[in-house]
Amino acid sequence: MQMISQPVGRGVANTNRADVRLIQQLLNQHRKPPLRMLMETGVIDAETIAAIEEFQKRVVMMSVPDGRVDPGGATLRALSNPPTTAGPTARPHSIDALIALVQGEFPDAGIRITGRGRTIRRQAELMAQRRLVNQQQFLSTYRHAPHITEMDTWVTQHPQATESQTIAEFEQIITRARQNGATVSNHLSDTARDISIPLGGHTVQSTIRRRIEELGGRVIDERDAVGGPHWHVDR
Repeated sequence: MQMISQPVGRGVANTNRADVRLIQQLLNQHRKPPLRMLMETGVIDAETIAAIEEFQKRVVMMSVPDGRVDPGGATLRALSNPPTTAGPTARPHSIDALIALVQGEFPDAGIRITGRGRTIRRQAELMAQRRLVNQQQFLSTYRHAPHITEMDTWVTQHPQATESQTIAEFEQIITRARQNGATVSNHLSDTARDISIPLGGHTVQSTIRRRIEELGGRVIDERDAVGGPHWHVDR
């Protein structure tokens, strides 16, 4: 069972931010849409107290919730248990519908679409820039495939090549790969989106990531991307 040093919630002056943040994190693990995720600030507020009361009523089965979590108490024991698994979820018909659904379920996360479909030229620019900046990041970001090996090898064999030359070569490699049936990037088929990394802390992000996966999506965390930190989401 999780441990806190003092009670957290209604009528309690707990200034230990670690205690409060832990309770907020545990509550978020047990909250499912349409319930909104709490901001994990470490500061007790009306929204956190309301979330405690909602959990006590729904899970602890208190007829009169008291809105507080005591060390070793029934509410903390219930919060420490794994969250129940939701049933099967209908999957959205498109990547845009998936993102819109998640935005609606997590309005406080500030999720914005930052990247949509791309031309071959734009895809070549992004891949070339990533490879020129950081080879290991390039190789870890993209799935192992012949065209990725070809790109990496070309850059290694042409250390004096300019960025423009590299982009032109990558454009040709992408074109050949697609002609041979390879999926270089789902952005090229307009079935991927880049989104801003959700606000609210690690627990909220983990909850949103699980929700995207429940809806049939896949998330790649690209915090170190050349163009700025984001999540890549595709289906």
